[in-house]
Amino acid sequence: MARFLKRERVYSVLKITGAFRMWQFCLRNRLLVVNYHRILSNHAANPFDDGVVSCSPDIFEAHIRSLAKRRNIISMDALIGALDGKIELPKCPTLITFDDGYVDNYVHAFPILKKYTAPACFFLPTNRITTRQLEWWDHIAYMVKNAEQRQYKLCFGGNAFVVDLRDEVNQTKVAAEIIARAKMTDQSADILFEEFNVSRPDPALESSQIMTDTQIREIIDEPGFSIGAHSVSHRVLSTLTREENIDELRTSKNILEDRFDVKIDAFAYPVGDDQHYTRESVLAAKEVGYKCAFNFRLKARSIDINNCDRFNLDRVTLPDDIGGIFSARSSGFLF
Repeated sequence: MARFLKRERVYSVLKITGAFRMWQFCLRNRLLVVNYHRILSNHAANPFDDGVVSCSPDIFEAHIRSLAKRRNIISMDALIGALDGKIELPKCPTLITFDDGYVDNYVHAFPILKKYTAPACFFLPTNRITTRQLEWWDHIAYMVKNAEQRQYKLCFGGNAFVVDLRDEVNQTKVAAEIIARAKMTDQSADILFEEFNVSRPDPALESSQIMTDTQIREIIDEPGFSIGAHSVSHRVLSTLTREENIDELRTSKNILEDRFDVKIDAFAYPVGDDQHYTRESVLAAKEVGYKCAFNFRLKARSIDINNCDRFNLDRVTLPDDIGGIFSARSSGFLF
């Protein structure tokens, strides 16, 4: 936290000097891809994972207002056209994406995006759409928030550890720790429901967190807006075989194309940092017929469209504020 505050102070000073405007000018030919998950104003009312809340609706609008004023927000079709060499992107191009198909993307983000004529692409895991059920990370957070005991001994991948749920702050930390451990294993969340002795969430509650087909179609019908695939089950692709990678990518593409009668050209690797997908995942994206694919790396950078791997495109996250770090990252000054 101290390091973050120090960095914020430094970048706030640089913002005042106009350094980031100069940096953006120098990087005006590079693409910035921004990614969000949930847009929620009240974490306390969220029964599921707080770790995927990107920012509040007010902060999101401030982000989009700033991006629309300082940069040129493009559609996924425009990006693919540029990658194919058919069109030239405008200066300071920016693509906005969302992962996981949460309903707040439609309720909060979609109206703001339309207000500023800012198209976006929404990456959807198809199990979520077809079953109306959330995935393992939200189930883990739900269990932690509803556990009755104060301590539990859990085991992931043969490694045992004790979790302490004595207060709400600890609950948030514990949920994040368990989710981080679960990412790299194939352990079912069903086992954890037994460990925590917590009943599964009400199906209606789970369904209420997910965009409906009608909402998704409304997004698709808006000019410039699109959807992409985000696998079937949102399993971490690096834990799967080559055949399982291909199946996750191909099946999710086919389901979305059949269900919504649109061409699905873009894919986002689940979780998306370097350790969460492999060369086999990238090759699968090519083999299945996508035209581009996106990661979500901690060390993400802006993109030189003329010299990039179109199946391994970086996406960056913006902070939950509009201070110096936001100005730095949204100008393409990434660290």
